[in-house]
Amino acid sequence: MSPIEPSDPEGRTSSSSPALWALAGGKGGVGRTLLAANMGIQIARLGRKVAVADLDFQGAGLHTYLGFGGVPRTVERLLEPDCADLSALLVDTSVPGLKLLAGAQRSLLPSERALLLERFLALVPSLAVDIVLLDCGSVETLDLFRAARPGILVASPEPAAFESLYFFAEALLQRVMETHLSPEDREKLAIAGSLSEEVPGHCAAFRTAVERLRGEAGEAGGRILEALRPL
Repeated sequence: MSPIEPSDPEGRTSSSSPALWALAGGKGGVGRTLLAANMGIQIARLGRKVAVADLDFQGAGLHTYLGFGGVPRTVERLLEPDCADLSALLVDTSVPGLKLLAGAQRSLLPSERALLLERFLALVPSLAVDIVLLDCGSVETLDLFRAARPGILVASPEPAAFESLYFFAEALLQRVMETHLSPEDREKLAIAGSLSEEVPGHCAAFRTAVERLRGEAGEAGGRILEALRPL
């Protein structure tokens, strides 16, 4: 994890916009939201201005970990056409320097989720905080996770949690491939990963497929590695 930058006398870091730290994982119940709340509390106690944002569309509950029985406003306000100020949606917590952007308290349509995330990413640079901790839920938040530095994957020591984490990472890799590679390179990667030498009838591991491409005369393997470098 990157060290916290020292702030200037006004409490801001050297960056003009807040740093985004994202926590994600494929399985519920592993402690991701609890970790997000505790990280926010501890970073605020170190003197930073922090906002924790609940972007788990499957079951937003970050507010309960911060002592709220209910919240006056939530991230749903971003769906309103006239909502252009993300800071107005933040709620003060009992911890000095820590604010909360509460999660949606109803089931959102896929189109609403996409619009909400789009507006959040557009407005988050304007927040007057040092760090925004993102409690990300499902694979719908992949672009949020990619935008963050660092991205933190959370699991527990059980097979189901490991498997869910693998699926999340696989979805993240596929998202990167979709947005950075040409259709031709994606087809080459699919062909390279179509057969497994270790397990007949199964697809090869992603790393194995990339290594196969690197071993060929073409440059597709190098372009794939370059696309993955930010991760």
